[in-house]
Amino acid sequence: MIKRIISLLIITLLCSVALVGCNDDGTPRGMFSVTVEGEPFTLFVPDGWTDNRDSGISSAYFGLNVIATARAYAPENANATLSDYVDAYVEELKQTHENFSFTRKDAALGKDTPAVRLEYDLSRKAIDGAGNDTDSKLKTIQYISMHGGDAIVLSFYCESSAFEEYAEA
Repeated sequence: MIKRIISLLIITLLCSVALVGCNDDGTPRGMFSVTVEGEPFTLFVPDGWTDNRDSGISSAYFGLNVIATARAYAPENANATLSDYVDAYVEELKQTHENFSFTRKDAALGKDTPAVRLEYDLSRKAIDGAGNDTDSKLKTIQYISMHGGDAIVLSFYCESSAFEEYAEA
């Protein structure tokens, strides 16, 4: 299930809407836009997800454990390549997260949009419904590509304990 959701999010984020069945307004059937105004992309998520644009980020969540976001970042170096941006991003993650480890793979979005896929776990502290502190791990999968000088980062987060259950579905 998670693999299918990630695939749908990537397709709807970076591919032409004309390639999928659409409603009269151009929205892919069974999906809706959660894009913050001014972004150079459109992020669609499946119906039934909760819009989270009030956060100021193009994002949505499903239940308590599944989150999708998309953001455009202007690299500090205007001439940065995709590899330059990802290298700097990973270094930042290493500095802000203890024992940070990840997998990195070259990827492609659509036929001719190069991307990098990062996968890693992050610790998350939260407060449960009873007011108790809880610790959990979020499985994070990100696809990063360059568009018009901006780095576009599509992120998918899921509780690590639930990831395998959903990935098998």
